[in-house]
Amino acid sequence: MVDIVAGISDQVRANQMLLYDHVGMHMLVSLIEIKDHAFLRTNVQRFEEVTTQIFEETLCRHYKEEGMREPSIRWVNRTLLLTSAVEDLACSNNDSTIPEHWFQQEPRRPVAFGTDAVFWASWGNNMLAHRATARFDLSSVIDSIIHAQFLWCYVTDIERISLGYLELLSSGKNVKNRLVHGVIDLHFELAMESVMRERTRTEAQPHFRAAVESILEAWGYENVHEDIDRRLQRLEHIVRGRSELMQRTQSKTMELTLFVLGVLTLVSLVISLVQTAFAEVSSDDSGIRPSGLIFEWMRDADATLMVTWSLVISVLIILTVRVWPKAVDQRDRKQGYGIHLQ
Repeated sequence: MVDIVAGISDQVRANQMLLYDHVGMHMLVSLIEIKDHAFLRTNVQRFEEVTTQIFEETLCRHYKEEGMREPSIRWVNRTLLLTSAVEDLACSNNDSTIPEHWFQQEPRRPVAFGTDAVFWASWGNNMLAHRATARFDLSSVIDSIIHAQFLWCYVTDIERISLGYLELLSSGKNVKNRLVHGVIDLHFELAMESVMRERTRTEAQPHFRAAVESILEAWGYENVHEDIDRRLQRLEHIVRGRSELMQRTQSKTMELTLFVLGVLTLVSLVISLVQTAFAEVSSDDSGIRPSGLIFEWMRDADATLMVTWSLVISVLIILTVRVWPKAVDQRDRKQGYGIHLQ
């Protein structure tokens, strides 16, 4: 945890910020004081823009001073601290002091932090109501929000990378090996994320666990997780299918190449026989040519014509092998289209 000097704007003032390193992910936390309460009540959207700008400027300045690459702000999660005089804190979310449109959607179930504070989670903006007469330690709420933020960023990173792989697939580029290893890595990361989520559910303190679950439920975490899992399954099937198609194409090409080489041996055989028929074997200074009906016939025939005919026969065999299966397949398809089930 690192202290960072916070920024100031005309409408709000951010106290000293704390930079958390949560499992390698940096989280910046600050208590922001509103100078003009009417500003927050009448313009929540502008308040969100101002607070986001403060965090961006503060982080850029801090990382520049440290000589590090400037990060990008991924998410600014705001929690309104409300000192409530309501006896039943669970009813504080109906308090007239809450700015209009603060909850970007209906808040989730209240999570009690002891008897002196209640927490509500919503999409983007949360609220913590505590009794004015009690001193409440904010660290327990901050820890819950940081952990929920970490899990959310973790799973959205997996989603972003999976969408990038999907774009690579649609581009038609030959990136088979990269996709295969990438999809396997994403399955591993999703499994690690599930382990962290399960450990939070089973090992964390009750109020911590309840707050994390409330935040993630408000953000639709389970739906996002299921969508990512289904997308990875589809990506795996697509990559595997394309790999099989590519292997089949390569196998067919190799088979055709070997077949062509085998057929062309007919030409090589004819040429070898012609050479043998006209060859002379020396015996006692007299030239003797091979005897036999085939060699005598070759010596009497036109060698050029024999080689030409062997080439023609080889080409016909190759074309037949290439065209005949396609013609049979096309005929079967046409016959299949004409089938009518009763």
